[in-house]
Amino acid sequence: MAEFTREQILEKVAAGDNLSGIDLRGSKLELANLRAVNLSGADLSGANLYFAKLTDADLSTANLQLAVLDRADLTGAFLTRANLRGASLERANLFRANLWNARLEGVQCEGANLDRALVTGATYDKMTNWPKGFDPEEAGAVLVD
Repeated sequence: MAEFTREQILEKVAAGDNLSGIDLRGSKLELANLRAVNLSGADLSGANLYFAKLTDADLSTANLQLAVLDRADLTGAFLTRANLRGASLERANLFRANLWNARLEGVQCEGANLDRALVTGATYDKMTNWPKGFDPEEAGAVLVD
């Protein structure tokens, strides 16, 4: 369970606090404005980030396993080496997002915008559900067993 309530988290964001490495497991952050927030290394496993604004946020090395990021705005977000295994990114905006070496096994991202997203070295499996017309191999992602 997360260390902080939704209100406490949003107060920290408003105060400009660094949320790097913070425990936010299972947090309910739907519709939250987390634009350009440093969440690198944070544990957001199982968090609800539905429709959250994460534009230019730093989520590098964050644990987003089983998180709900449906319709989230991740434009320009840094997700390098992030763990997104089993996460839902349906209709999320990942325009120019950096997913270099991210873990994408079992990710559901139907209808997501991956235009100009960097997925080089990102790992995915047969359960990963890519947007229609997106070729992960051509984009540099690596299929794992």
